[in-house]
Amino acid sequence: MKANIVIFLTSAIDVNGITYSKVNDMEERYNEYRSSLMRWVEEPAVDKIVFCDNSNFNLSEIQKDVKEKGFEDKLELLSYDGQNFNRNLGKGYGEITTFQYAFDHSIFIKQADIILKVNGRYFLENISSIIESLYTLQDAMVLGDFRKKLTWMDSRVFAFKLSFLEKYFLFYRSQIDDSKGFKFEMALARSAHQAMAEGHHWEMLPVVPVIKGRSGSTGRVYSVYGIRYIIKMIYLKIVRYLLAR
Repeated sequence: MKANIVIFLTSAIDVNGITYSKVNDMEERYNEYRSSLMRWVEEPAVDKIVFCDNSNFNLSEIQKDVKEKGFEDKLELLSYDGQNFNRNLGKGYGEITTFQYAFDHSIFIKQADIILKVNGRYFLENISSIIESLYTLQDAMVLGDFRKKLTWMDSRVFAFKLSFLEKYFLFYRSQIDDSKGFKFEMALARSAHQAMAEGHHWEMLPVVPVIKGRSGSTGRVYSVYGIRYIIKMIYLKIVRYLLAR
């Protein structure tokens, strides 16, 4: 029996003057989130999606679009007021509150065997390959790519079990503060280390995600396959081989 894999898309359509964000125009952000979400719901390889917006944005138009396409059963839309915090804490603090809200309110996430988190502005061009590979790595509590001497984990795309969220990651909600240099990605890495220290299994993402979309933090536009992707694939194979020895 295959694992129940849920795609978890985080969203902040109205960033309300948050620091460390390059793309702040609300209409621009809304259109990008909406465009990406439509691709997700139309993707045959994806069975369940949770889209959670922490700016209390009205998602009724998106819900209408999804219903008209006949995909309402595979999508859970959540929206709540999660922007009432010191803006200097940064987007990372806002994002971890999204995890907390989804953990508390999402039916799909409570039923998930594996949760694949993706920034809601992005679509993964090779999502079918990623999902297939996740079925073979169900023993891992968390799957993600470490950076910066193992102190940082890429938060754009990573996978985890619900117990990782509950036992480790949400503990850092009160500590994330971009202005003090303790970022979301650092909390994620530290949580993974703690899980491993207690005997749980970590894996690198088995397939390099091909990201399509624009970063709200830097404004960088991610494109499809290219030389960077080939280099990353070679690097992934080498590191996975060395780690397995």
